[in-house]
Amino acid sequence: MRIITSFLLFGFVYYIQHYLYAKYWDYRLRVTLSFEDNFVTEGQKTYLIESVENNKFLPIPLLRVKFSASKYFLFGKESNADVTDQYYRHNVYSIIPYQKITRKYPFLCSKRGCYSINRIDLISRDLFLSGILANQIPCDSMIHVLPGTISPLHYPKNLISALQSIIHQAALTEDPFELKSIRNYEPYDNIRHVNWKQTARTGHLKVNTHFPTTWQNVSIYLNLDPNLVLHQEDLLEEGIRIAYSLASMLNETNIPVRFICNGKDIFTNQTIKMEAGSGRHYLTQLGISLARIDLKKPVDNFTSTLEQFSVQDQISHQLILISNYRKPDLLEVYQKLMDCGYSCFYIIPALKSVEILETSIPNSMIWEVDYLETTLSETT
Repeated sequence: MRIITSFLLFGFVYYIQHYLYAKYWDYRLRVTLSFEDNFVTEGQKTYLIESVENNKFLPIPLLRVKFSASKYFLFGKESNADVTDQYYRHNVYSIIPYQKITRKYPFLCSKRGCYSINRIDLISRDLFLSGILANQIPCDSMIHVLPGTISPLHYPKNLISALQSIIHQAALTEDPFELKSIRNYEPYDNIRHVNWKQTARTGHLKVNTHFPTTWQNVSIYLNLDPNLVLHQEDLLEEGIRIAYSLASMLNETNIPVRFICNGKDIFTNQTIKMEAGSGRHYLTQLGISLARIDLKKPVDNFTSTLEQFSVQDQISHQLILISNYRKPDLLEVYQKLMDCGYSCFYIIPALKSVEILETSIPNSMIWEVDYLETTLSETT
């Protein structure tokens, strides 16, 4: 009789808990994934924050949280993760009533882009670990990975000379009585601007920066139409890094930058066009715009875009063109701009050991790209 009673009691308890878990296991269960930063720079580390909160009386003996993220997020090697076309991960929790658990997972952002996590899969069981309870919840976590910046120490000498000329022409007159800031010396700085007192105190070369009384805009035109198909993504990514690095450098010297690119936004499908501006906010917005470029989308013809330079940029006479594409139609327009008296400089990203690293284009240089080794500045 006792055996029968125990069996019936066990069956009753099992049925009640099974009913409660089937109906209420995910009631007031909140699971979120978020990035610690809204945007980071390529090559920089950040954190993915996972939070699980069980705000009810039922404990959850077993909860699996599954999600997928970009394979360009480099987490450490762990047994509960796999990397194929995406980074797949599942974490296991055991949660008592009214408990909240938060975990932070460090990872490195290895590639420029706009990345999101759109859903979270939840799998649980009842107190007897029987059956499968599953649910899928939406997630709207997003992070922008801005292009990596290339240190001026890695700039070729002819580029440094060209930048010195551009900066000198753009900042026509500096006000010697309006000191803006004191910063570290860069190769493109004039030695006359060195602050010797601060240099002696810190042990590092420091230069004074002044507010200019008049200046011209510098236009950066980035063409994402490749000249070759081979390893074109490596070339285009390096072109984006070069453009963002030059914009950052010009921003440090207080020169307004106008930015045009024929790459398409991943969400709006529009090309990038930013009017002349400067400052930290402008540079951040430019970085986000570059992060959202989808290289899989077809680009607009850049020759017609460049033809509009003389019409739209009557104030700006400084042009930096970045383009691996260098066929006659584009070169003809570039030559016309130079003949009209515009100050132009043409940067040609080219694959080392694949393309001919010589050019007869006036005011131009070859930027060698090794697709096996990309040089990025160190980030802290």
